[in-house]
Amino acid sequence: ESILSPYYIQLFKNSKGTMNINKNTLNHLNINELYVLSLHEGNPGHNYEQILHNDKSDYILYNNYTCYSEGWAFYVEEFYHGDNLYNKLFQCIYELHRLLRLYIDIGIHYDKWSYEYTYNFMKKFSFMDDKSIKNEILRYISDPGQALSYYIGRDIIYHYKEAFLKKNKGANVKDFHQLFLDIGPCPMDILIDEMFKLGYTRYKP
Repeated sequence: ESILSPYYIQLFKNSKGTMNINKNTLNHLNINELYVLSLHEGNPGHNYEQILHNDKSDYILYNNYTCYSEGWAFYVEEFYHGDNLYNKLFQCIYELHRLLRLYIDIGIHYDKWSYEYTYNFMKKFSFMDDKSIKNEILRYISDPGQALSYYIGRDIIYHYKEAFLKKNKGANVKDFHQLFLDIGPCPMDILIDEMFKLGYTRYKP
């Protein structure tokens, strides 16, 4: 599969996950982007979240709760607070890349952008080569709303983290993370229902 970035997937229940890396794209990776990439794809991102839920039923485990999972992995990217400016730079580059995806996801499926318009938009604002831009456009043509799921999921996590810490004065952010991970994996409307049962106001975008 000709894709630029490595990605994680858990293929079997009670098994280790798999990191997929196209060897032909390794020369595009910069060592300074591996920190933020490992936070998202590894620990405490996808790998940690999915292995933590490894004992769930097959029905729950093998459903694709994109908003929950990508929201979590996107959220934990902010956990890097080091002094390495190059690591920080790639943190910003990844944020910019996902912001561009947000525009093209909405542009294609809501504003009816043409392939040519979408290509020129990506060419103008991204650091990607022509082949990578083509792959990105095809990805979001075939998976409507996937780019939005990163931002919606992260926004829901922000909302409930703030509410949780405000309500539970002696608690810390780890307590909130445990609660979030204990409820999932699930569609975000179920997460919102569960938080409402615990006394929190419903999330509204």
